[in-house]
Amino acid sequence: MSLITGMSPFDITLAAPSARNEWKVTSYGSAVPYAAMISFKTRRVIGFDGRTTESTCQVYIDGDVTVDGTYQITLPSSMAPTQPPIVGVEKPADDMGIHHTVILLGGR
Repeated sequence: MSLITGMSPFDITLAAPSARNEWKVTSYGSAVPYAAMISFKTRRVIGFDGRTTESTCQVYIDGDVTVDGTYQITLPSSMAPTQPPIVGVEKPADDMGIHHTVILLGGR
């Protein structure tokens, strides 16, 4: 068991975008559940557009998870907002490769 898995008391879901209609409303595919560790601290980060932005919540998931700013994340119902915007993704690596994914959230 990895350190992230052992310290992951929360269940979150990630859904990839599947389509956009003529009003530019995005539809999402099936949500995939993950065990996650969630940290609430404010950090300055580089967003997907290369600009500096603020992340107020970080979600740690074990392994190399495919996710970007177009995905929809759903946090536990005890947290607000439950579907904050994804402002960035970090994938720390060492000599063994990527060992966890950090999803950087804004909007809190």
